[in-house]
Amino acid sequence: MSENKIAQNFGAWGLLKYALPTVCMMLFTSIYTMVDGVFVAQFVSVDALSALNIVNPLFSLVMGFGVMLGAGGSAVIAKNIGEGEEQQAFDNLSTLVFFGTILGLVLMVLILVFMEPVLSLLGATDILMPYCKDYCYYIVGFLAPWVLELMFSSYFITAGKPQIGLIATLCSGIFNIVGDYFLIVVVGMGIRGAALATGLATCIPVVIALIYFFNKEHSLHFGRIMNRPRMILKSCTNGVSEMISNLAAMIITLSYNLIMLRLAGEAGVAAITVILYLEFLFTAGLYGFASGIAPIISYNFGAQNRVRLRRVVRDAYVFIAAASVILYAACMFGNEFLVGIFVAPGTELFAMASGGLRIFATGFLFAGFSLMTSNMFTALSNGGISALISTLRSFVFVLICLISFSTLWGITGVWCAVPVAEVLSLIVCGICIALFYKRYFSLAK
Repeated sequence: MSENKIAQNFGAWGLLKYALPTVCMMLFTSIYTMVDGVFVAQFVSVDALSALNIVNPLFSLVMGFGVMLGAGGSAVIAKNIGEGEEQQAFDNLSTLVFFGTILGLVLMVLILVFMEPVLSLLGATDILMPYCKDYCYYIVGFLAPWVLELMFSSYFITAGKPQIGLIATLCSGIFNIVGDYFLIVVVGMGIRGAALATGLATCIPVVIALIYFFNKEHSLHFGRIMNRPRMILKSCTNGVSEMISNLAAMIITLSYNLIMLRLAGEAGVAAITVILYLEFLFTAGLYGFASGIAPIISYNFGAQNRVRLRRVVRDAYVFIAAASVILYAACMFGNEFLVGIFVAPGTELFAMASGGLRIFATGFLFAGFSLMTSNMFTALSNGGISALISTLRSFVFVLICLISFSTLWGITGVWCAVPVAEVLSLIVCGICIALFYKRYFSLAK
C-alpha cells in the first residue's frame, strides 16, 4: 500500500503544486458551468439565461449537501489517517458515499413533487416559468450523481490524488461543453439541452471515482458500509460551513433575483446572472486552493505537528493575498471582454452588467481571506467557527447590505453589497484567528 502524500513536509512551492490540481479543477468547473450560460444566452434567449439564475437557488441546496459531506467527511477521514486509524478511514469513506447516494435520491423525489410551487416562490414569472420547468425536469434525474461528484472531488484530495480529480473534472467539463453545443445548437433542444448535457457530464467523475476507490491497493479505498450515525453527524458538523455557504448562496441569489426583477425586470435578472457567473469564475481558484490544502492541515493537526501546521497556513495566506490582487486587476482591465462573452456590446444590458462588475469586483480583493479562514477551521475540525465565518460572510452581511443598499441607492446599491460584506467578514476572520491562535498554532507547551 502506497504512502499518502499528505504526510509530506511541504514547502511553499510544494504546497502550491499539491493544491494546483484542485485549483485547476475548480477553475475548469466554473468555466464549463459558465459555458452553460454562454450557450443559453447566445443560442436560446436572454430570458432563458435569466431562468438559469431563477433555478440556481434550488440546486445550490443540492450542491450544499454534496460539499458538506465532501469537505466535512474529508476532514474526518484525513484525521483518521493522521491518527493511524486507516481501516476506520476506509469504512467511513464507504459509509459516507452510501449516505450521499440515498440523500441524492430523496432530493430528486422532493423536487419532482414540489417543483412548480417552489419555482413560483423562487420568482419565476409567466415568461420565465416554462424555461425553469424544462431545465428542472431534465436535470433532476442526475441529482444523486451530482451529490457524489462533489463528495468525491474532496475525497480524491484526501487520498493524495488531486490530479485524478482534475482529470475527472476535465473529462466531465469537455463532455459538458461538447454536449451543450450538440444538444443546444445542433439538435435545438434549447435550455433542456443545457440541463441534459450537465446531468450526463456529472456521471463521468463518479464512474472514475468508483473505479479508483474500489481498488484496495490505493492508500484510501472503500471499506465496509457501517452504521455510524455519529460519524455522519460529525462530518455534517465539520462541513456545515460549506453547507451554510450554499444555503446562503441560495437565499442571496433569490434576493438578487427578486430585487433586480423589481428594479429592472427580466433584464435586471440577466445582468446579475452574468455577474454571478463571473464571480464564480474569479473565486473558484481561491476556493480550490483553500480546499486543496485542507487535508494537509487536517493531517498535521491530527499528527500534532504544529511547526508544519504553522508553515502551511502562513504560506497559504501569502498565496491568497497575491492571487486576490491579480484576479482583481484581471477583472478590472478585462471588464468589457468578460461581459461581452454573454451580452452583445452596445446594449442596455451590457452597460448595466459592465458598470455593475466594476463595483462588484472590489470584493474579490478580500474574498480569498475569508474562504481560506473558513476552510482552515473546517480542516481543524472546528466546524462551529467555520460556520460562523461562512454565515456572516456569505449570508448575514450580504443580505443586510443588499436590502439596505438597494433601498437607498437602487441598482448601484446592489453592486456595493458584496464588497462591503467582504470587508466586514475579513474583520471577523482576524478576530477568530486571534482568539484561537494559541489552541492550534502556539508552540508553547
